[in-house]
Amino acid sequence: MTPGLASYLAQAAAGGSGQGFSLPGIEVDRLWYYVVCAVAFTFAGLITGYFIWRKGAMQMHDAEAEIQRTSGELKRLSDDLKIEESAL
Repeated sequence: MTPGLASYLAQAAAGGSGQGFSLPGIEVDRLWYYVVCAVAFTFAGLITGYFIWRKGAMQMHDAEAEIQRTSGELKRLSDDLKIEESAL
């Protein structure tokens, strides 16, 4: 651990529960820090979830299109088989 990080962690531990979050030049109340973190993680989760949902929706669309193509091909093959049976 670097000396700068160790001194920062020591200052943060000595700050107590009522101080808040502080970096050089930035002073943030602890409540607002948690609110900002909660909002940021919520938005990150929503964005990630949207992309996962969208990928699943595209895969479902591809599967449904493949089912329709396969059913059409199966119908054509069954029609060909009926023609061949009638010829025999």
